[in-house]
Order: sequence, then C-alpha cells, then structure tokens
Amino acid sequence: MEIDENLQRAELSPAQEAAHIHRRKQIWDEINGKTRQNLEGLGGRGNKEFASEVAAVTGEAASGVRQKIARGRELGADINCIANTSLDKGVEMDALIKLPADERAELIARAEADAEPETRCDLNLPS
Repeated sequence: MEIDENLQRAELSPAQEAAHIHRRKQIWDEINGKTRQNLEGLGGRGNKEFASEVAAVTGEAASGVRQKIARGRELGADINCIANTSLDKGVEMDALIKLPADERAELIARAEADAEPETRCDLNLPS
C-alpha cells in the first residue's frame, strides 16, 4: 500500500504523518467493513487492532499511532494546512484540537502567512 511506504519514509512532518495514518484508517475501516457505529460497539478495539497493524509497519508504539489517528480525525482538513508551519508539532496539534473552530482557523492562517509560499493551504476563510 502506497500509504505504508509514505509512513516508512522519514521525511514526513508530524502533521503529514497524522494525515497519512488517518487516511489509512479510513481505508482500513472500509476494507474491514467498520463503521462508526460498529466501532463504538467494540469499545475502541477497532482502533487498537488498526494501531497494532500500523505499528508493525512503522516500528512505532501502537499508543503513538492511536494519538496520530485522533489528531488526523479531530483536525480534519486543517491538518493539511498546518503541515510545514510552526504548528506542525504534536503539542501544537493537540492544543489546536481544543480550540473553537474560528480561533483554530485564525491561528492556522497566521502560521501559514509566516510559512513558505509553496506550503500554504487555502482555508477559504471569510474576510
């Protein structure tokens, strides 16, 4: 799987890695017939099974994989916008998750303004 190859590369930033793991989780859920409702009935076991699988591919602890899944899920499309900015750190992503959407968007826009032009993401923010 191409996503696994990307996860094994060392060049991914923390945000990119979380986005890749989250996307791989979505594909894994589709292949394995998992839905949000089914996963709730498993008491989180679906995430543990998936995290163990990714951990085997990446050599990382399953708990770290679960944390990245959560970051990708909670930040949604914003995660692509923070890649290669000052917010592209685990602690920064965790703080962003706790913010209201408007405050999060404002911080991301400021971080992007300070980033290199080729790393910017169009957030479609109202002016």
